[in-house]
Amino acid sequence: MAEQCAAEAGVTIDPAYEVSFIWTAISMVEAGLGVCVVPCYVRSLGTKKNIKIREIRPGKIKTSIALISRSDEALSHAAAQFQLFVRDYIK
Repeated sequence: MAEQCAAEAGVTIDPAYEVSFIWTAISMVEAGLGVCVVPCYVRSLGTKKNIKIREIRPGKIKTSIALISRSDEALSHAAAQFQLFVRDYIK
């Protein structure tokens, strides 16, 4: 879904990793490997102490999603730009 929305906006996403399980994505974020977009139900699973989850309000995307990132570190420039892109795109 992320690649499709990015393509519609004329942006190419080249993910460094793709995972099958939510906990793998969360653990990778905790390890400092980036940020990820996940379904909002992840909030109900509880999180690790270094993770923060921010809901991304739906606009063009028809499902509720959230962006997760480490809570104890600032985002890298690339991750911050990705976060801004996602937020701007779905407004």
